[in-house]
Amino acid sequence: MHRSGTSSLAGCLQKMGLYLGDVYESNPHNSKGNRENQRVRDLNDQVLACNKAGWDYPPSHWQRLSWTDEQAAARDELIRNMQTEAKANGATYWGFKDPRTLVTWPFWKHSLPQLCLVGTFRHPVAVAASLQKRDGMQPEKAYKLWCAYNQRLLKICRSRPFRLFDFDSSASLYRRALVAFAEEHAMDPAGADFFEEELRSTRFGKDEHSLPWHVKRLYHKLQKQCVRDEGGF
Repeated sequence: MHRSGTSSLAGCLQKMGLYLGDVYESNPHNSKGNRENQRVRDLNDQVLACNKAGWDYPPSHWQRLSWTDEQAAARDELIRNMQTEAKANGATYWGFKDPRTLVTWPFWKHSLPQLCLVGTFRHPVAVAASLQKRDGMQPEKAYKLWCAYNQRLLKICRSRPFRLFDFDSSASLYRRALVAFAEEHAMDPAGADFFEEELRSTRFGKDEHSLPWHVKRLYHKLQKQCVRDEGGF
């Protein structure tokens, strides 16, 4: 979900050796940039538009996602280009970050069936506060959007387990989980130092009394799904 630590996670992975291509490393709403590849973002937006949707009004869960032959061709060309660029830059792995991918997942899965996934989530109160600050979005809409994205995240993670990062965890536990992930994939663990406490620009109190019950339940399910080791994850 947007505003859930996706930029922090992508930046850490990039510093660990993940090739992301040409990404934004500065942004008014992200002190170190959102680390998004504009080619990926544009393609995701095109697929969403093809389904009469957008990042802030995703299609319903039961709607079957569709895309054009031109969009499929653009996707496959982008994949080939990223593979070539990664090799030219001496990178073992390449990837991309865009929260929209949770919604357009069927589109990408079609050509990347073995794609390695990694996810992050954040407390809905913090996400709603951040969206209100950035976009003027009202909490009711923000919670609905948070659920739409994170329901997809949980469903995909349960079907093909991958590591989830809790962006609300302490800095030491967050870095520890990043280092563990890097070691699992033979990446440079020093990249975990990209994370700084200041990247959590929205401060909030975890007051769940005002949250709808289904939002609280989904958040607790994400916490349980989060991969845990002896360090707390």
